[in-house]
Order: sequence, then structure tokens, then C-alpha cells
Amino acid sequence: MKTKNFSIRLSIKEGFRGFGKWWIPLCSVSLVILLSQSWLSNIAMKYSDSAKYLSPFYKAFKEFELEMTSIETASYAFVNLRNKIAELGAQMGSSYDFHLFAGKISTAFILIFIILCLLYIVTIIISKMSVSKNTQKIDIKKTIMHTPVMSLSYFVLCIVKVLPFSISFLIPFFFFILNLSSSTGEVSGLYVVIQWLSILFISFLIFVSGIVLYIRLYFTGFIITEESVNPFKAITKSIILTKGLFIKVGVLFIVTTIIDIVSLISVIGFIPANSIKYTLRASAYRQILDKETL
Repeated sequence: MKTKNFSIRLSIKEGFRGFGKWWIPLCSVSLVILLSQSWLSNIAMKYSDSAKYLSPFYKAFKEFELEMTSIETASYAFVNLRNKIAELGAQMGSSYDFHLFAGKISTAFILIFIILCLLYIVTIIISKMSVSKNTQKIDIKKTIMHTPVMSLSYFVLCIVKVLPFSISFLIPFFFFILNLSSSTGEVSGLYVVIQWLSILFISFLIFVSGIVLYIRLYFTGFIITEESVNPFKAITKSIILTKGLFIKVGVLFIVTTIIDIVSLISVIGFIPANSIKYTLRASAYRQILDKETL
């Protein structure tokens, strides 16, 4: 057995060649993904009466800003803001309309997210076929039968990948909320700065850890379509595959991220960009597996 490896240059070459051959189905799925994301945004806007639910909070924060400008009221500003937010939260929590809104928006998000997972699974399958030397290796019938299960596995994997990034952003938010209940006594400005720098540093470390985890789990989507639909087995397998290849996979991650950034120039750019980045990853995945079997 040879040491597993892959060529970034070959991945790019094969990725673009595979996209050239399979651009119609790849772009078609990417178009549906784009439309689904747009649909998700429309549903969110439809069910969220932002003026009704956010206006009181906006008013509370404006009052907080005014209180902070006065020496007499600054020491009480955080406590007043906390009390107002707690009061508004209690009012919304007891509101049937808000519960209905929260239920609808949550259901819509989960439903569309599962649909997106299904579409991304289809993208992965097509991208694998686009760079495969022998398309007969891919059992189309078996793949179609297992697509719903693979979509659920992909859903779990997405949560695992996104969780560190979410935590890194939520920590400063919750720290701010907790600080709202601080004492009314005068607090040293230096103390506050040190607190926030510490929190931001911890968040940064978690964010970086999330990037490392994402790179180690870079091939999980391909593994669940080929070896095991169990997301946890896919995680283990991906960690094994990327062992010793962290830098190369990291470079590939940067390349695909750049493609994503470039695609932001125009909305329509997402369609080819989403397709190409998956064919690049499919090529790298195929190369690693080919080297393992030699």
C-alpha cells in the first residue's frame, strides 16, 4: 500500500475537465440550490414581521445609548437595558403570535435545509461521476435508494462542521447579555477591555479550531455517498484520509473558498462556482482513494 496523497494541480485540472463534461447536470443542481436558498430567504421574510418584533428592542438600545452619554445614568444603563430586554422577552414568550411565528420559521428553515442537503448530496454524486475514470464503479440505483438517508447524514455533518463557528460567534453575544446583569457600581474601563479581549481571544481560538475541524472533515460528504451513510463513521474515515495531508487539503480549502468569494461578485456566479469546487474536491478524494488501493 502506497502512502496516500493527491496533487492539487491535478485536482484543479480534473475538476475543470469534469465540470466541462458534466456542466449541464452540475449547473442545473446548483441552480436549484440557489433557488432553494432564495426560497428560504423569502419564507423568512414572509413569516417575520421584523417591525413588530424588533422595533421594541431597537428602541431599548437607543435609550441605552442615550443613558450611556450621561454620567448620572451611565452606571445604570446596563441594568436598565437588561430589565427591558427581559421584559420584552417575557412579553414575546407569552405571545401566541410569536410562538406561531417561531414555529413556522423553524419548520421552514429545517425543511429547506434538509432539501439543500439532498441537493448537495446530488451535487457530490455527480461531481464524483465527472472525475471518475470508470463510471460503472458508481451504483446509480443503490445511490438513488440511499439518497434520503445520505441527506440526513449530511445534515448531521453540517451541524458538526458549523457548530464551532456558531459557538465562536455566540460566546461574545452571551457574554454581553450576561454583562447586562452586572452590578451598578463603577467598573474600570481597563477591566472591561481585558474581559472583552479574553472573550474575543477564546472565540478566535474556537473559530480556528473550527477551520481545522472543517479541513479534517473535508471529504465526509463523499464518504457517506460511497462507503458508509453513518455520519460518525464518515467523520472517522475523513480524519484518517486527511492525516498527513492537512496542508494540501488546507490549500484546496483555500482555493475553493476563493472560488466562493469570486462567485459573490454576481449571484449567477454561484452556479458554476458551486459545481467547480465540488469537482475539485471529488478529484482530490478519488486520487487519495486510488493511492490507498495501490
